[in-house]
Amino acid sequence: MSEILGEGQDNFDFTVQTSLTNVNYKCNNAVFANRWSLVSVTWNGIVGAGAAVTGYVNGAPCANGSLNSSSGTAGDDSSYHADIGTVSGTHSQYFDGSIDDVRVYNRVLSAAEVKQLYQQGNGGVTIGSTIASGPGSLNQGLVGYWTFNNQDMNWATGKAYDRSGQGNNGNFVNLSTT
Repeated sequence: MSEILGEGQDNFDFTVQTSLTNVNYKCNNAVFANRWSLVSVTWNGIVGAGAAVTGYVNGAPCANGSLNSSSGTAGDDSSYHADIGTVSGTHSQYFDGSIDDVRVYNRVLSAAEVKQLYQQGNGGVTIGSTIASGPGSLNQGLVGYWTFNNQDMNWATGKAYDRSGQGNNGNFVNLSTT
């Protein structure tokens, strides 16, 4: 399971948790209420010694980030799910804000690529057209892209459609449209 959850007024957490391992990254004093921010997290997939997680806010590395990682092997994560805006599995703590334009990659983005995502602004990019394809593009390794735009949501079934081309449609829980 993995999650990104805003905590308190100006922090965010990124957590990957399996039955054997735990990686938790916290970025403090980085995100402020009533202001849109692009929050990005890269993780090299390693737990314990060698784990590398970097948080970014608006294309710049988080200056106040901290990492805790248990030892062990993450193993096959294909049966796990990702939660965005809530504590994984419990659905007891929710992010109190708006979430838009969520992307998941199967590779670590470079700092320059994170900055490029920020500079695109407000998710106004159509996958496969405005972004160049091929090695070095922001399409490379994209396995999930949820715009949360009206045409990419099915309100009747509770689905958020994945626009990465990978078919990783999501289900929304306790979503407010205001």
